[in-house]
Amino acid sequence: MTSQEMSLEFDILYNNIASNMAPGLDEYEKSVFLTKAQEQLVTAIYDGTFEGSEKLRECINPLVTTVEISSNDAETSAVKTVSSDSKLFTLPENAWYIVYESITPSDTESCIDGKTVTVKPIKVDEYHRIRRNPFRRARKDEALRLNSEGKIELISTYDSYTYKVRFIRRPIPIMIPYSDADESLEISGVPYIKEGQDCELLDAIHRAIIETAVSLAITTYKSTNNN
Repeated sequence: MTSQEMSLEFDILYNNIASNMAPGLDEYEKSVFLTKAQEQLVTAIYDGTFEGSEKLRECINPLVTTVEISSNDAETSAVKTVSSDSKLFTLPENAWYIVYESITPSDTESCIDGKTVTVKPIKVDEYHRIRRNPFRRARKDEALRLNSEGKIELISTYDSYTYKVRFIRRPIPIMIPYSDADESLEISGVPYIKEGQDCELLDAIHRAIIETAVSLAITTYKSTNNN
């Protein structure tokens, strides 16, 4: 359904539940709640904590994005790496949850040249435990990934490779048409579009987004009213 149709259903449910006791909301306020609800549901579906998430998982398929980055394009940065074998990468700003990642070595002298190598995400303290272990050797069938100050740090025995990462990106905010919207308004850092922006997820999840958004709005109203 369009953002305007979502707005109409929001109003009906909101007024029914709140019994017209809660204050009316303008298009921008409803858009904020719809966007928050959308993000909450995407997270819950990804985590598997939302009821029926397996069936709804395909609803977030439009958010799945794959990028490939050559190690030749690794960054030089002021960020201090944990190893001389580290390479730094920056994912797109809208990257949210990594669902798959691998590297494909292109070292001509490597026996694993052209084959996929698993990337294992670890924390810094775990890496230091591995490094201090005298029986632990660098593995040719595995690369390690750390998150370093907003960047991806890959540690690998290979100098030349392609890093492939598939992630769920942050969904585009839902914006209800609002001709009186102030130019300074934004949602999740995105400038408000007066003409509106429809939900990009599949229709099957739209009603769940509306119901969650109404719940958020009523909870916010009650919390504000009790203070």
